[in-house]
Amino acid sequence: MTEVVRPAAGFARTASAANEARLRDRLGIPRDAKRVLLFSESSHWDTNWLKTSDEYFDERLRPIFSDVLKALEQDPKRVYCIESVFFLKIFWERHPEEQARLRSLLERRQLRGLTSSFTTPDTLLPHPEAILRDFHLGQEWLRSQGLSCVPRTAYFPDNFGHSPHLPSLMRAVGVDSVALTRIDGMHVLHRVRLQAKERLSPEGVDGGGVAKAASDPRLHLAG
Repeated sequence: MTEVVRPAAGFARTASAANEARLRDRLGIPRDAKRVLLFSESSHWDTNWLKTSDEYFDERLRPIFSDVLKALEQDPKRVYCIESVFFLKIFWERHPEEQARLRSLLERRQLRGLTSSFTTPDTLLPHPEAILRDFHLGQEWLRSQGLSCVPRTAYFPDNFGHSPHLPSLMRAVGVDSVALTRIDGMHVLHRVRLQAKERLSPEGVDGGGVAKAASDPRLHLAG
């Protein structure tokens, strides 16, 4: 007869406290801080629908990437996140002289991809195969450049609703964490409130979804 030995509750609490202490030390957070506010810098191509991708890249993305590279190299603790693979690929291919800098920042995780998808696709209207191919294109491009930083996260920053099959689709493309915005209805009037009428289950409708899903209820504003 095999005896199953389970860790004591006190051991689990001790391990959790040790993990938190290491994280605080890594992020430079004082041990006695009871409340911590973290800011994350990331791209969001919100006005891309006003111009062609080439126009938007020349006017906005090229200078943004140049400033980001310079800022990250000046501050080794600073981190910047890229929303999807699409514009990273364009900058990489049109500026081969910057590939070494990009590779270095990506490999040491100062420059991070929020998702391995080529774009940040809608998940309600497109056929599921289109969503799977979007991730396949992004992942294959990252690997083809010899980049080991293929995220296991997915980021859907501006979707007006989400498919109930999303968790299962994400598991199929190797994603185990999902960040969502615009969930459960989001309104910008004189008041801002998050309506919680429906929930997206992390397991998905068939029970085979992602291991965990992180929802981001923060207000999304485009400047």
